Amino acid sequence: MPASPGSLYEALDELLTFAATALDTIPTFAETADLDGAPSARFITAGLPSIDCCPGMWAYAGPLAEAGTSPARAILDPGHRSGAYQRVNLPTLNLLVMRCVPGFGAGPTDATLPSSTALAAVARQVYADGWALWVEISRAVKAGALFSRCSEVYFDAGVPQDPSGGCAGWLMTLRVNLGGYTSTINP
Repeated sequence: MPASPGSLYEALDELLTFAATALDTIPTFAETADLDGAPSARFITAGLPSIDCCPGMWAYAGPLAEAGTSPARAILDPGHRSGAYQRVNLPTLNLLVMRCVPGFGAGPTDATLPSSTALAAVARQVYADGWALWVEISRAVKAGALFSRCSEVYFDAGVPQDPSGGCAGWLMTLRVNLGGYTSTINP
């Protein structure tokens, strides 16, 4: 499919769809058969999402950047190119997967802590999510099954999201080379 103004959204949709497939592999293994697959709540958001529900998955764009094309020449550094040189556009794609974490309970006289068993169960799920996403996205990029239209794909990081507001999970960050497109206002 040729590049267009919709290419960034399409890349986010591709990432979110693939991530759901990757997470759905978790319960197919004997060791993790008791864990959940992908959350059914899935969103593409216009920026950093408000995490007001879990479990859920969100895909959103981060910084749009230009990559360097030559390590030896300052003239080709991002922001220093003339119109004679090709741009390498690297928008950031973020995938956030969050699970519910047990909170404090209200006792008759004071708060009660969540059980270590409940906390361990959530940790197992969250770590399975992170590892499944890391392994499956890496494999798919290497095999050309994910972002095949992009000449460059950088899987930058998988960052655990500390429990907060009743949720915990992972933020996966990728950068992909999305080509520019022919514009009706640009000669």
